[in-house]
Amino acid sequence: MGDKGDRARRADCASSRHQERLAAGVSHLGAGRPARTRSLEYSCPSHGPAVQPDVVIAPVVGFDEANYRLGYGGGFFDRTLAAAPRRPLVVGVGYARSRIRTIYPQPHDIPMDVVVTDE
Repeated sequence: MGDKGDRARRADCASSRHQERLAAGVSHLGAGRPARTRSLEYSCPSHGPAVQPDVVIAPVVGFDEANYRLGYGGGFFDRTLAAAPRRPLVVGVGYARSRIRTIYPQPHDIPMDVVVTDE
């Protein structure tokens, strides 16, 4: 995979870290840095200095008019944003046909700042 694939793997690595680590930030993945292999056979940082992202790109299964997100059911996205020392810009990415009237957000749900679709 080219550069786009590398960025996607890095983002997935960051989002798959343990909750405590995510609250502290994410680590850079780069040449010469220790890494561990994930279940899909790609490398993630095993340790390193924490960084705070300025922008988070989140895939959406669905989203509503208020930019609340239906994700993959683990609740990691909202818990991570709630625990972050500073809130990044949150960009949802999904298909326009995934828009629904409401997801009936719960008190712990955090809306995205913007949603980018195929339309």
